Amino acid sequence: MYESIDREVVLAGADTKFLRSLAARFATKHLTVRVYGSGSEVLASAAQGLGAVIVEQALPDMAGVELCRRLRAGECFSPILVLAEADVPVDAVLAYEAGADDYFAKSLDAVVVEAKLQRALQRAAEQVAHDAETSRRTAALPSGVEVRELTRFEERLLLALWATPGNVVSTESIATELWGRQGGEARGLYEHVSTLRAKLRPAGWTVTNVRGKGYRLDELSRSARPEREAQ
Repeated sequence: MYESIDREVVLAGADTKFLRSLAARFATKHLTVRVYGSGSEVLASAAQGLGAVIVEQALPDMAGVELCRRLRAGECFSPILVLAEADVPVDAVLAYEAGADDYFAKSLDAVVVEAKLQRALQRAAEQVAHDAETSRRTAALPSGVEVRELTRFEERLLLALWATPGNVVSTESIATELWGRQGGEARGLYEHVSTLRAKLRPAGWTVTNVRGKGYRLDELSRSARPEREAQ
């Protein structure tokens, strides 16, 4: 149900007629809809927070996949659905690698697009609720410093990175560690990395994103470490 999840949808693209038809349909479901004509407008509004994002692959200023990549790099965890003129397998792979939750052709009936949106929003809400469970255990970093109050997914992520500190662990390997299979939820992985990074920083460590390869557990230089309270 829409009532249990985010009630805002962002539509971005150059096909105003198509986007307006979607906006009208979503409005009947009591969703707030914002329509933008370019990727730059979406990026500019991201600081204020975004609901689910439905973006055309052919934007006037950048590809929809590039917008998706930039949003994820900016730690936007909202569901992102990419629309294309045709369902091209190579483009679909690029979209998923960029962090998209779904990719499909605009020729789909609006009812199907709505169903895909509802599914993405519901899965996002369920994952947030599921991942909120906190592990009572404490994880130790290679330096011996302990990090407390990690969610179970943060703990799994840390253990995967901790096995080879300073070395890149592929996104696929991390997904397998977290979800037991390749793939998992790209949006979920970005979220776990972000929250784990925030918890590691006071201990002098961080998670580095190596674009196109994966993630790496790194020790911060002393100058980059936040001030800590005297013991």
